[in-house]
Amino acid sequence: QHIRTTIATETHGSERCALTGEPIAVTEKMWLGLTTQEQWVPLSEAALRQVQGQQILSEAKTTDRP
Repeated sequence: QHIRTTIATETHGSERCALTGEPIAVTEKMWLGLTTQEQWVPLSEAALRQVQGQQILSEAKTTDRP
């Protein structure tokens, strides 16, 4: 599955990040990701930043050609 889009939200109970499986604390900012299979999944902010960083690095490698 791939994430198509994300939206910021608040957690009101026990949630686990779909990318890492780690719990998302009630005090932590949470995101919902829409998958390519049209399902909303909970994402932690830390996991989302990590994925975005990997995408930026990947894009830099593919566009940084002589």
